[in-house]
Amino acid sequence: MVTVRKKYELSKTDFIGINKMRGVGRAICYQDPTSGRLSNHWATLHDVGNPASFKPVLMIDVWEHAFVLDYRPVERPKYIEAFFAIIDWEALEARLEQQ
Repeated sequence: MVTVRKKYELSKTDFIGINKMRGVGRAICYQDPTSGRLSNHWATLHDVGNPASFKPVLMIDVWEHAFVLDYRPVERPKYIEAFFAIIDWEALEARLEQQ
């Protein structure tokens, strides 16, 4: 069985790239309910840009308010790396198994 971590490693570079885009918002990894495939998306607002019926698996908020107490605004890449260091891969796996 391929774990979510192995599946996600394939798209991690894309996910990080989305997080480093200019602007504010959230990067969200969704699972397509039909194919089971993971895909990364950018959402500026919580209610805009979410694909219908797709299941969110992993999300990071990259608005400055999410990290400004620990990192300067220009240190968003450090914040993203710290985020990846604390991902609970077992919890993500459980989310995928709940289908």
